[in-house]
Amino acid sequence: MTSGSWRCWHPDIKLLEIKKLPIRLPKDKNLQAKIVGLVDSLRNRDDGLLADHNEIAVLEKQLDKAIFELYALSEAEQDLILDMCETGLDFFYQANKSKAIKPLNNIAKQGLIQDLPQNRDQEQGLQGYLYAFLDAWNAELEPEGEFNWTVINLPNNPMLAVIFSTQNKGEPLRLLPDTTQADWDAVLERCGAALKYPVSQNIYIEGMVRSVSDTEIIIIKRNERRLWTRTAAREDAEATLAQAIRLQELA
Repeated sequence: MTSGSWRCWHPDIKLLEIKKLPIRLPKDKNLQAKIVGLVDSLRNRDDGLLADHNEIAVLEKQLDKAIFELYALSEAEQDLILDMCETGLDFFYQANKSKAIKPLNNIAKQGLIQDLPQNRDQEQGLQGYLYAFLDAWNAELEPEGEFNWTVINLPNNPMLAVIFSTQNKGEPLRLLPDTTQADWDAVLERCGAALKYPVSQNIYIEGMVRSVSDTEIIIIKRNERRLWTRTAAREDAEATLAQAIRLQELA
């Protein structure tokens, strides 16, 4: 995909093109030994030494972290790679059979950023998305304020809505009752008021809404794993921040 002279029937990679590839070799001897050791351990799985798939998965995660360290990747850059590997590629190859379009499970109803695990390996369902979004946006409300989040997830509804509401930092979270169809309808009305156009049943066709007001941000998307990753959260945070800036300019 990098070579300008590549052909299906005659692959030909030029030396100058190889030199342009962003390949980094470890200067740290300990890191070098760690990467070599992990690769050797994974290669031995063909000899029956690593029959346990869980053990292989652990080694692969350790190798990922070592390579991330080698390239000095930020958390967002690491998430971009991992999200592509876990959902993007699977969706590309498997299409409608992909796990990337399966609905999210174990979705908590509401909370604050401190209610979420900060370790990607411990996240379930929507937690990674929520953490990445709040991590980006709470910095804008520091030091007095923060966002709480509420999820509207109705049975037999293919859409998922997340409401991020401002509150004073440290303020106790007011627990809400179970959401109903009326709550979903109210969310669509609030989105319409903020966007200045009605948001109705077309949401099922359009597939996504980002709504920003003075006190809340509403994100509505299909309940598919590929749309609620950490990377998607950062894209939504950037887009809604731009909307908030425009609202301030028009005020």
